[in-house]
Amino acid sequence: MAQVTDPVCGMTLDSSQAAAQTIYQGQTYFFCSVDCRQTFEQNPKEFTKGQAATAPPAPEQHTLEA
Repeated sequence: MAQVTDPVCGMTLDSSQAAAQTIYQGQTYFFCSVDCRQTFEQNPKEFTKGQAATAPPAPEQHTLEA
């Protein structure tokens, strides 16, 4: 699949190999670990300044409400 960047730690990974993902304000974000996803979910605005969607949403994802 697509190469994406974990918005928390900056690691580049294949979206199909991501350990976790979430949707924030209609955008899908992929993470190298559950810990990075949890850090993101504590303050998503800190990690999304000026960023675009990394990929379209896939079924059965963890969703974070704004």
